[in-house]
Amino acid sequence: MKPLRVLSGIIPRYAPVKAVAAYLRVVSVPTGKSTRNKHLQRNRTAWEVVKASAMTGKYIERQHLLCEMRFGNTKASYNCCEAIAAYNAMAALG
Repeated sequence: MKPLRVLSGIIPRYAPVKAVAAYLRVVSVPTGKSTRNKHLQRNRTAWEVVKASAMTGKYIERQHLLCEMRFGNTKASYNCCEAIAAYNAMAALG
């Protein structure tokens, strides 16, 4: 059985949300300001390259194409779904 599948069944049943949030605070690695600024410059350039293919109308629907963009300490194609959801919600609301 795959580890993520096991965790997705265990966490909601046996681990309180506060405990999971506390754990994530401990294991999270902060991204420094200089790194964020480098990511911003890189992401602006990368976004112009993939924008047309990553979007359907006014929504970002192809996250897997954002592999050249950075979000935190990983690629946006892997770790950006919350930001994309917020962007798409704002687009839907006008």
